[in-house]
Parts: sequence; C-alpha cells; structure tokens
Amino acid sequence: MKRFLVVAGVDEYTSQFLSQRIDLEALLILSDEDFKELGIPMGPRKKLMRALDERRRDLANPGDFVDSKL
Repeated sequence: MKRFLVVAGVDEYTSQFLSQRIDLEALLILSDEDFKELGIPMGPRKKLMRALDERRRDLANPGDFVDSKL
C-alpha cells in the first residue's frame, strides 16, 4: 500500500491508514466520506480518489499479458 500512496502523492497519510488497519484492498472500497473522517484534506483526497479510480479501471480491464523473454 505504501507504494500506491507514494505514486498517488499522498504518502504523508500512511500513518492514518495503518492506524485504522486499512490495507490496499480496504482502501479500494473507502468513500470520500471515509477519507474525510480520517482527516484527509480535500486536495489529497481528490488525488487519492483519482488514483483509486485508475486502479479500479486497471483491475477491471488488465489488458493482454505479455511474457518477457529473458
């Protein structure tokens, strides 16, 4: 989850998620209201919501799997 938060630009809120035992799976089902309750300000909340929307889209349509040649 830490890597996801870093890429989303909101890693300074990692401690809030860890203290509530929120992992990446739980993060994917949280709402904007949940993030407000965790004390996440609007700017970072919007970044996080956008990153989660992108993650959900990627999970729903992962595309073709291409094996690499070593």
